[in-house]
Amino acid sequence: MQIAGCQPNLKFNKSEWSYKEDWDYPYRDEMLNDLTKNHKLKGLTFHQLIDSLGQPQADGTDNSFFYETLIDFGSDIDPVHTKSLVIHLNKDSVVSGFEIKEWRKR
Repeated sequence: MQIAGCQPNLKFNKSEWSYKEDWDYPYRDEMLNDLTKNHKLKGLTFHQLIDSLGQPQADGTDNSFFYETLIDFGSDIDPVHTKSLVIHLNKDSVVSGFEIKEWRKR
């Protein structure tokens, strides 16, 4: 039984991270905690990161990009809740940091 609002924590798995159903990556949000707490992201080269996480879903700026981890459309065609893992690169294309950005419609 899952308590509402609590996400089960799955261990990061590359094939499940990459798995996509239509527009949704159903396992990413559940793996996000393990990925950011137990796997080294900072210090990876861009190519090492792509080998681990695959291609990002969207480019951000020249030195950042992101992976969608959650998109909830509720009962509408517009999203009501999104969450993304944003990766920041330094000038040498090495991961200098990351952040989780979350948005909810109010």
